[in-house]
Amino acid sequence: RRVVELGSGCGLAGLAFMLKGARVTLTDLSEVTKALTSQNANAVYKRALTSWQGGSTLHEPTVEPIDWTCEYAAPTEGAFDIVLLTDCIFSSVLTPHLIRQIKRLAGKNSEIICCHEIRDVEANDSFLAALAEICTIRRIQQSKLHPEFSSNLINVVIAKPRRKKGGAARAV
Repeated sequence: RRVVELGSGCGLAGLAFMLKGARVTLTDLSEVTKALTSQNANAVYKRALTSWQGGSTLHEPTVEPIDWTCEYAAPTEGAFDIVLLTDCIFSSVLTPHLIRQIKRLAGKNSEIICCHEIRDVEANDSFLAALAEICTIRRIQQSKLHPEFSSNLINVVIAKPRRKKGGAARAV
């Protein structure tokens, strides 16, 4: 599966997918990818190669700078199977830009996974409303989260592109 992580920072979530055999593209601002993401991704990949015993192939992660506020072509060809967002919802001003990037990177069969701590209620509400316009959303109940990580401030959402009437998928 092809996974893109938006706002990946150190790339923890995306690299976990890599260790499960996914082809991963980690994205963040240029300054972050240079100072943190690339170094961490390379270190984790090299360490995993020395002890790899997974049943699937280990694919080297790709790191791409992306500024949500700029027009941007997808880092690789085609839609990603999973668009991953971890702790990216913190500014309602950025919501339209983030939604635009999700639309660019997701396809009709993609899954959008978003996990974040609610730091700004307005940002959370505007993001979920905008995402609901293009996707069906399923919120993971607090009772389903690990007790140590369960809180009313933790939001885990899985979204899929909406289907048009008649069963045809709608591109995000």
